[in-house]
This record gives sequence, C-alpha cells and structure tokens, in this order.
Amino acid sequence: WLTKKQKRALYEALEKVKA
Repeated sequence: WLTKKQKRALYEALEKVKA
C-alpha cells in the first residue's frame, strides 16, 4: 500500500502529465 508521501508524489506526477 502506498504511503502518504508516495501518493503525493504520484498525484504530482499525474498533474505534470495532464498539464
């Protein structure tokens, strides 16, 4: 299971891909 830091990094990566 992902930790909060891992989730944060994952969401930021998705934001970069969308942008």
